[in-house]
Parts: sequence; structure tokens; C-alpha cells
Amino acid sequence: MATNYLDTGDTGRAVSAESDGALFAGIFGAEKYVLENGSQLKAEVQSNNIVKISDGDAVMYGRHVRIPANDSALVTINNGHSGTNRIDLIVFRYTKDSTGKETVDLVVIQGEDSTGTATAPTAVDGNILTGAMQSDFPLYSVELNGINIVKVNPLFNVIGNISKLKEELTELNSNLNSLLLVKQVTIKSNMNIGAGKDFEYYIKAPIVSGYTPVGVIGYDLVGNWDVWVNISSCYYNSGSDLIYTKGHNFGTGACDALLNTFVLYKKV
Repeated sequence: MATNYLDTGDTGRAVSAESDGALFAGIFGAEKYVLENGSQLKAEVQSNNIVKISDGDAVMYGRHVRIPANDSALVTINNGHSGTNRIDLIVFRYTKDSTGKETVDLVVIQGEDSTGTATAPTAVDGNILTGAMQSDFPLYSVELNGINIVKVNPLFNVIGNISKLKEELTELNSNLNSLLLVKQVTIKSNMNIGAGKDFEYYIKAPIVSGYTPVGVIGYDLVGNWDVWVNISSCYYNSGSDLIYTKGHNFGTGACDALLNTFVLYKKV
């Protein structure tokens, strides 16, 4: 039986929330993140009972959640008690009712009072992608000492956009290029090895200001030689600071060539 698997085209049916969620989860990751938009849901303590959450965007298992630009939400923290400590959680709470209607609200999960070290309450980590009816996205923990809010700690990860990722990759490549350097080093300019003969050379690794050699990544023979010339080992010894090259001419004729190695240096 023919089936139309097209999802975002004009199929005569609406694109479902599940389809959009799966697409966003595939792009952003199948977890919970704050995006680099707006104020990134910045929290500000307004009083001992009110925390302001500024505009921003988040993704919860592919569901896009948004406090619009230049808008904010006020979250009420219940009074603390003198002589006790408490930790509350401010979360985005996703719920789906029996009819399939989905909502996300800002909710405070209140912790337990403690005369010692307070512990945070438990949030519900339901996977919306697999049909969970409730899921919490913890945004902040709110620490209370007595009646006072003493600290608000962000609990989310901010995920960058593709443009930012490109900038970071460009910067990383630039940093790697400055950290590593490859130098061509001539081991022997007129290597002449007779048929059936061994050869072995060693030279001091050239000094490159600001860098130290870490190893040999390749070699090259240029000149009159055949496929039977074998380089059996080519390496850098940090103890002696020498580049060693050894091998054998398995051919029937002499090898007359230039032998180069490529030495990797790292920035110091």
C-alpha cells in the first residue's frame, strides 16, 4: 500500500507537533537547551519573593519554548523561614492533557526547609519525544537563607547557532595552526646507496624559535631510485634530539637521491 512519508510539504494534512519536535531535536539535540537569542532567560531577583525571568528561547526535547523579545515573566518564591535553609527550582514545565493539548508554564518546585544543608527538590525529566505527559526543564535553583534569597544559580546550557559554531571552528583552526608547525628537513642531499646496501643517517633536529620538535610525520625521496628502496624507520628521539633514518636498498641498481623528512613541532 502506497504511503506518503513527506512531512513538511503540501500533503493536505497539518504538520504535527510531534513532527516539528522530532525535526528540532534532530537539529539542536534531543535534550533541553537555551538558545543564544535575546536575554537568554536571564534571572533577576526583584524581592525576597519575586524573581524576574527575561526574554529568551529554549528547546525541550524538540519543543520550542519562548518568552518574547522585550517581555518577561515574574516568578513567585514562597517565604522562607527564619533559621532554616531551602532550595527551590524554577522550571519550564511541559504538560500534555488527555486531549493532546500541550502547554509550558514557569513553575516553582519548592524544596524542604532544613536547619543544615538544604537539598534541591526533584524535577520530572520526562522525554517528550517518546510521549511523556510531563517534563521539567530546570532553569535556576534559588537558595534561601531564612527569609532571604541569597543566590540564584543557572542550571541550563546555552547552545550556539550555526553562525557562532562556524566562528568557533574558524578560531579553533587558527589556534591549531599557531600551535603546530611542520618543517621539511633534509636528511641527506646526495644519498648514494649501492644495490643490496643498508643505510642509516641521523642529524640534529633544526631549531625553530618558539617551538619544540615532537615527531616525524613522513619522509620523501627525490631522485634516481626504484621501488625497492625501503625506509625501515624514520623517527625523532627527544632524548638525543636527533632525527634517525635507516633502511635498505633491495634493488639491483644504486640509489642516488635526496632524502627529506617532515618534522612536527609544537609551540612552547
